[in-house]
Amino acid sequence: MGGVQALNFALFHPEMFGYVFPMSTGYFPAGIKQMEQDNAAVLQNVAAHPFKQFIIGRGKDDKLVTATSTATLQMLDDFKIPHKYIELTGCVSPKRRTPSEWMTFWRDKAKKQTIAGLNFGFQVNRPRRV
Repeated sequence: MGGVQALNFALFHPEMFGYVFPMSTGYFPAGIKQMEQDNAAVLQNVAAHPFKQFIIGRGKDDKLVTATSTATLQMLDDFKIPHKYIELTGCVSPKRRTPSEWMTFWRDKAKKQTIAGLNFGFQVNRPRRV
């Protein structure tokens, strides 16, 4: 799953996720404008029911997503959605990585750079069936 899809799943279904960590991603300006116009209630719902941990990560040298990450962080700030932003060195890779390779990569980078409070556990809060 890509980073924007992770953002969409989390923002549109906050009751299902406790931890969210989209990496090297962000909405394009047109997408942000559409989110703010068409889905302000969704964003306000997320702000009212924050995640246990919401981190957006990006490689310091990852110029491809700098503008979209920055704009997305601003949107989260505007809607008062609690989140952390981390920027790590050495996160640009010439090869594509599997999700498991990315998690190992980010975990190792976090250990080396001592990022306090970074949790790489997965947790999905599944709604109870009635």
